[in-house]
Amino acid sequence: MRFRMRRGMQGHAEGPCGDVSGLPLEPGGMRTLSPRTRRLRVRGSALAALLVLVGACSPRGVEPPRADPGARLLENRSFTQEGRRDVFVQHGLRLGARTGVELRTQLGAPQAESSRPVPNPHDPAVVDSLLTWSYPELEAEVYRTAEGRRLLAQALVTGNRHLTFPEIGIGRPASAVRDLLGPPDVEGPGELEYRCASCTIPVEPVIFQLEGDRVAAVRFLFPLD
Repeated sequence: MRFRMRRGMQGHAEGPCGDVSGLPLEPGGMRTLSPRTRRLRVRGSALAALLVLVGACSPRGVEPPRADPGARLLENRSFTQEGRRDVFVQHGLRLGARTGVELRTQLGAPQAESSRPVPNPHDPAVVDSLLTWSYPELEAEVYRTAEGRRLLAQALVTGNRHLTFPEIGIGRPASAVRDLLGPPDVEGPGELEYRCASCTIPVEPVIFQLEGDRVAAVRFLFPLD
């Protein structure tokens, strides 16, 4: 395990995701869309639909899954491999949680959990804890400080439901990863590690874990701040 510690107005109508005022009414009070608006909505990307249906309708106070505004970027060959790599490192994990509270809010109680003591990286005399929470197709390691803060340290993904870009996800050949993201920054036995080259703030790497020549898991690491 690797981690880094750092310091109802009148005339308005409400739809399931907010105000739908200004749309014409059908008989019976139903709002309708113009043909042009319908066409534009149909042409919207899959990510736009995700953000509307999941993000905009998320319960208040709960952060929706993080996703890049250009979700089709990995399929757009006009972008460089380095650009696609940086997008994947920053947005490849759909889960938006970065704390223990957010994680339980989004995924609920884990199916299994364990804890072990670890020394504080700044003061070895202080004992913190590393929590392991197991969910379907995702195992999270949460760093709990002696003061009680719980921060997501890493997420090991073994199912594509948790990935924004499943085209290079679980079960895909390593050649597909290399084709879209380029050569890894670090390569070891059964691992391809990619880092964000354009990030101006510290961003931990993403590691593809291989079994044979196919992706078996994707590990996302996070700085602890």
